[in-house]
Amino acid sequence: ISTYPTDGSYGYYWPSSGNWLGTTQDIYYLSQLVAEGDLFNRSYCVGLTWEVFMQAWEQEAALNNLENINGMTNSDLTEFRIDWYVRDLFGSGVVEAVENYGIGERVTDWSDIEPGDFLQFWRNNGSGHNNIFIDWEKDSDGRIVGVEYWSTQGSTDGIGYNSEYFGTAESNIDPAFFFAARVYDSENWISE
Repeated sequence: ISTYPTDGSYGYYWPSSGNWLGTTQDIYYLSQLVAEGDLFNRSYCVGLTWEVFMQAWEQEAALNNLENINGMTNSDLTEFRIDWYVRDLFGSGVVEAVENYGIGERVTDWSDIEPGDFLQFWRNNGSGHNNIFIDWEKDSDGRIVGVEYWSTQGSTDGIGYNSEYFGTAESNIDPAFFFAARVYDSENWISE
């Protein structure tokens, strides 16, 4: 994530219609274009985190001479992406994606969530956000009160870091709908 500028040059864009998948750059899988990047480097949250995952996959494939993501075909990758992008309101999105394809798991113990884990959370007002965990926000007694993350959204002028908090206000994160996913190293993938 450190390769992306946070100076507003990689903006946020959430179109009301169309087939664009929210990525800043073209994404290829098995030599096929699976997502077209935006000419202006814009993205939306799930598109950006999926793009980061796909870049990490490319690095993993090069290091370990892998041909695919745990046997995924291009058709499987489409279903994986749809899971990642969240099929249902209040869904876990990325958790479903990595568990359904045997490449990761949900992290339920908050003390075990690590920088780089993927998050999907929902606010009390019903809006959701997909991002990458950086750290916890804690009160003076060391209790978790919120989360610092990296993603893209309007309030950060595109790609950037932000903190949000748990609580009862409409804009607060609902802790009952806070999902964390960890992607395994390829040697730990679960074969079907």
